[in-house]
Amino acid sequence: CLVPRGRRLGSYRFLEALQAACIPVFLSNNWVLPFSEVIDWNQAAIWGDERLLLQIPSIVRSIRHADLLALRQQTQFLWETYFSSIDKIVATTLEIIKDRIFPQSSHSKQVWNSLPGTLAVLPEYSATLADYPFYSSLPQTQEFTAVIYATSKTVMVSSPLYRLIKTVSKSPSVHQVCRLAFSFAF
Repeated sequence: CLVPRGRRLGSYRFLEALQAACIPVFLSNNWVLPFSEVIDWNQAAIWGDERLLLQIPSIVRSIRHADLLALRQQTQFLWETYFSSIDKIVATTLEIIKDRIFPQSSHSKQVWNSLPGTLAVLPEYSATLADYPFYSSLPQTQEFTAVIYATSKTVMVSSPLYRLIKTVSKSPSVHQVCRLAFSFAF
């Protein structure tokens, strides 16, 4: 599935391609893919230079059938494990944040990119905040704060960032970990 850049660097076509069990063929130079610090996108996608669109068919035809099958299987693994629901996206994001905060407990790229995936090997969670990895080494009286920093000339209720944060804040996973507060300075 061709995934050209949208109005901005990203494209909704990317997740649609993963959901459709299709290998994304990116036509967007310098695009940083989601969770790229832990997911090896070379195992699941094909890149083409957006300035050389006519070369894409020959690039795709040059890939062996067995390699195409492996790419397709990896896209399905990544979709099901990390992208198929808001809860999985939130859990993946929180796990990456945990790995940044506590690098000694971080998972290898191999665990992230092979079955069953990092989210499946996590310890069981409970309703008690002390049982969450963010709170495991923090005193009970200390709170954890996550900050999302983005720069934009205008932040509006209709902006994609605002809608994303609002949607993510409704996830039960986020509400179990912390309370979120939004403030936007205009």
